[in-house]
Amino acid sequence: MDEFDSLVKQSKITLIGKELTDSSLPDIVKVLQKGNVEELNLMMNQITLEDDTTFTNELASNTTLKVLSLLNNQISNVGAKNLSKALMKNNTLECLILRGNCIGDEGAVDIATSFLFNDTLKVVLLGENNITNVGGEKLAETIAHNSSLNQLLVDSNLNMNVDIMQLKINNVLSMPSRKNSKGGSTDVLPKDVVMKQLSSKDDIIATKDTQLHSAQVEIVKLKAQLQSKDNQCTVHISELDKAQEELTTKNANIYKLNATINSLNADLVCKDQLLACKDTEIDLLKRTIDNPLELLCAYISNKDDEIRELNDKVALFEKEMAVLAANKEASAAAAVAKEEVEEEEMREEAEEIIDERKDDEDKEVIKAALEAATASLDPMMDSLSIDSSIDEPEMEKTTVAKMNGMKSPIGIVKDVHSIVEVEARDEVETN
Repeated sequence: MDEFDSLVKQSKITLIGKELTDSSLPDIVKVLQKGNVEELNLMMNQITLEDDTTFTNELASNTTLKVLSLLNNQISNVGAKNLSKALMKNNTLECLILRGNCIGDEGAVDIATSFLFNDTLKVVLLGENNITNVGGEKLAETIAHNSSLNQLLVDSNLNMNVDIMQLKINNVLSMPSRKNSKGGSTDVLPKDVVMKQLSSKDDIIATKDTQLHSAQVEIVKLKAQLQSKDNQCTVHISELDKAQEELTTKNANIYKLNATINSLNADLVCKDQLLACKDTEIDLLKRTIDNPLELLCAYISNKDDEIRELNDKVALFEKEMAVLAANKEASAAAAVAKEEVEEEEMREEAEEIIDERKDDEDKEVIKAALEAATASLDPMMDSLSIDSSIDEPEMEKTTVAKMNGMKSPIGIVKDVHSIVEVEARDEVETN
């Protein structure tokens, strides 16, 4: 909406290369109706002026537009015809640029006819179209009856002798007889001629309409045929999809069959190898059957080899047993010697223990004997103490009698020593 408002306010509108088509023209018409546009540049778009006549109708009644550029669009003969109808009624447009379109001789004739009714156009550019010398002659013929046109360019039409035709048009444009005091033509075509030309054009239009109608009918038929073909294609595509699915299934089955065949081939190879082994065995059996003596000799030779191997094993076993027996005897002798050494060591240890014990016991016995002797001497000494009431001869007799009745300490020690020896001997024998 903002863009529309900005265009309405402009007197010069430029819409170059906007990819405009006939469907865009109604918006442009609204701008022309709302504003005061004097120059409209629609070059390098895709306008044909065929599908929508709102623009040409607006151009016929527009009173502000002076310059219209449709350079490098897609206007053909049909668009040129619609544009020529608008030019017949327009009385303000001064410059029309149609260069670089697809206008042919028919479109050139229609534009040339509009020159007979338009007295404001000053510049018309028709270069780079499809106009030939026929269209160029018609343009040169009609501009002779137009007093306003100052420049008409037809350059770069490939099928036209451009230099000659442009020179001819320029000569017509420079003719003094084209001007009069009122700005009109001094050599206006008679009305009946113009009406005849218009009638001819109407006949051509009717013929074209008939052809167009026929073409439309043909298009309808072609669309029906195309729809039928589309339906057939849909059916064929469905069939192709089914065939593709079947083909995929068959390919899967073929893959499985190939795997099975490969497995069978592998089994066949194994069977062939087994058969080869069997054939070898059969050949061996055949040779054996043909010569049994050779087989028997071979068998005996094999058995002799086995017997020799067994004898070698027995000899080796006997050697091992002899070594084991020798080792066993050596071990037994070593064990007996070890036991004797250990018994001797034990005996020596026992004797040392006995000796030590004997010494200790002897000391204890001697000590005990000495104590006993001392104890036995004390009463004796007490009894031997001097009694003052007894005379000396009597005391001597008494003392001798007491000493005879006691055992001496040395005798007591000998008795204890003999007892200890007996106990030690008994202990050794026991061990």
